[in-house]
Amino acid sequence: MNRTSSDNGRRETNLLRSFGFRVSLYTFLALLATSFLFGTGGFILESRADLAKIDSCLTREGPDCTVIILSDRHSVLVPKGENAPELKEAAVRDILDSDTPLTVDSNGRFASTSLLLTPFSPFLHRDDLWRVMSISTTRNGEPDYRIVLAPLSEFIASRRSLAKIMWLMLLATTGLSIVFAGIIGIEARKPFARLKKAFSGVSISNMGLGNVQPGDSRETRELINTMNGILANLERSINQLQQFTSDASHELRTPLAIMKGQADIALLKERTPAYYEQKIKKMMTQIEIIQTLVGSLLELARLDIFDDRSSWESVDLPSLVRDAAKSAEPHIREKKQTLQKDLAATPVSGREALLLRMISNLLDNAVKYSPEGGTIGVRTWYDTSKKRSVIEISDNGPGMNSEQILQCFDRFWRAESARTSPGLGLGLPLVQRIADLHGATIEIDSFPGRGSAFRVVFPPAE
Repeated sequence: MNRTSSDNGRRETNLLRSFGFRVSLYTFLALLATSFLFGTGGFILESRADLAKIDSCLTREGPDCTVIILSDRHSVLVPKGENAPELKEAAVRDILDSDTPLTVDSNGRFASTSLLLTPFSPFLHRDDLWRVMSISTTRNGEPDYRIVLAPLSEFIASRRSLAKIMWLMLLATTGLSIVFAGIIGIEARKPFARLKKAFSGVSISNMGLGNVQPGDSRETRELINTMNGILANLERSINQLQQFTSDASHELRTPLAIMKGQADIALLKERTPAYYEQKIKKMMTQIEIIQTLVGSLLELARLDIFDDRSSWESVDLPSLVRDAAKSAEPHIREKKQTLQKDLAATPVSGREALLLRMISNLLDNAVKYSPEGGTIGVRTWYDTSKKRSVIEISDNGPGMNSEQILQCFDRFWRAESARTSPGLGLGLPLVQRIADLHGATIEIDSFPGRGSAFRVVFPPAE
């Protein structure tokens, strides 16, 4: 029994939270309120107009009016006539002091004229109301006071008929509002049903809501296009994650397989200490490769979520180039290469440690792929026409074709000609990510057999 009550409560809550139900409810209330305000406003305006005609007859002392002449303002007035109100002395004084017509009942009590004009007035069921006003003139040099009264019985009767018509119209409007609100609610739910059906088909293999249909509303089209864009970005991220996981697994599998093979061979039979030492050294080499790989992956992961620019500062690229060149100097000497520097003052805004890592990666890449005795060039300059800071690192290595240029920033990607060289294929992805964080773009000029030039273009320094 308690479970049934709980289920009913949930159904009521879900109904109140339903978009279609709320649209229907708000539409019904809006139509009902509009009809009510329109009917009430029309009733009041019509009543004011009719009452103004009665007041106009009072000033002209029309045939339906009762005229009473007063010679003493303080006398008690008891007018003659059928249903005429009995005016006491206090009421007479109030009437004479008022500049506007008043409403009184048969006992001489005043009634609210504003309330009389509304369809909710309790006076709509009374026939003993009179409209009264005072007119003062002079006759034979003496003040002449007259009180003019007009019965409101016909006015009240017409108000009752008008109120009945208004309430009947409001009742009919209520029924029509329910019908229209239901239709509008059904139409309002159609786009959500369309979107629900589209979302139900979204999966890893189908990341999209489909194309916009001709009958879709502008809001639905905008929502579908926005969600398709979000799902497309999500699909790219999933594909990159899958590719990244596959590549990382492949790269880790190779050194682990080598280590396992060496350990298996060493354990086949008893060996000399020197043999074991040799195998352990080889395994340590593979461990270092794994450590480097894991460290690079962690660094990429940190950069992927890095969005803190509070520590941004003004950095001079030439000084960073000198630090990176000092670190790369042993490898340059080992390959008998020449490093040519053309450094001009080039300020940028950014994180010094990240920019140093970017320059070091580009410089190490140039040293690695340039032949022995080759030349490596490093230039920095400020483009005054476009207000941009630029650093360019060039080499005379094997170069790349257009397809390889598009792939070189993919994680773990390495050209076939570079497979025999040490490396993990994570250096350029780090360069790309650091450049993105600084709002910089990377331009590559490379041709097979003629070397490569990596150009990082920074936006104006803040």
